[in-house]
Amino acid sequence: MNEIVITGSTGVIGRRAVREVLAAGHRVTGVTRSVSGRDRLESLGARAVEADVFDDASLRHAFDGADAVLNLLTHVP
Repeated sequence: MNEIVITGSTGVIGRRAVREVLAAGHRVTGVTRSVSGRDRLESLGARAVEADVFDDASLRHAFDGADAVLNLLTHVP
């Protein structure tokens, strides 16, 4: 079982990816910016980490222990 980190995990495509990766038997960590996003991810069975994609330290924390990262961010200014 691999640990897959998914950015953009609370969007329409991201939520679908979370479900599919979990169904394939992998652990999922979803990166979110908000408490409501965290709650949505946890309700799907994923671990949630609040992180700012513009902050290296928070991303390092989110990616710690990951075997792979699936980047589904749709817009990064």
